[in-house]
Amino acid sequence: PDPHLIIALRDRIAAAMAIGSDPRPAAVTDAATGRLRRMTGPRWGIAVAAVGSSSAAANTRTGDVARLLTAMTGWDTEICFATTQPTVDKAFARLRARGAERILVAPWFLAPGLLTDRLRDALPLVRHADTIGAHPLLAEVALDRYATAALPLELTA
Repeated sequence: PDPHLIIALRDRIAAAMAIGSDPRPAAVTDAATGRLRRMTGPRWGIAVAAVGSSSAAANTRTGDVARLLTAMTGWDTEICFATTQPTVDKAFARLRARGAERILVAPWFLAPGLLTDRLRDALPLVRHADTIGAHPLLAEVALDRYATAALPLELTA
């Protein structure tokens, strides 16, 4: 996972946390560390929801998204998948068991669709962040990857 995309996910989560809450921000950036820190208030748990794969190794790598998000923000996270185990319901239960008072589902998707609908249907009363969508950092990632791919290759015999 590209660090820019983790930041974009963080931004979508912070925006969703602030919706319908008191006027104080749910999170602020700590000037000393640059990390987002939660303001006083309810303890949030973040269920990072991805597609899922039949490959356990791929799912483990996707789990890095939740771990990197926790490292960046200090938020309690769980990875879950729309098409395999662990499901969003399981992530919800794990976060509750660890003391989360509020749960937010954070889709690790670029755009909404069938799978994000499935996640919403599984937990309709839980707040869901927007997909990464047209976040400005997505354009940076695309340009970086294009520039890397467009580098001339050295041919060897």
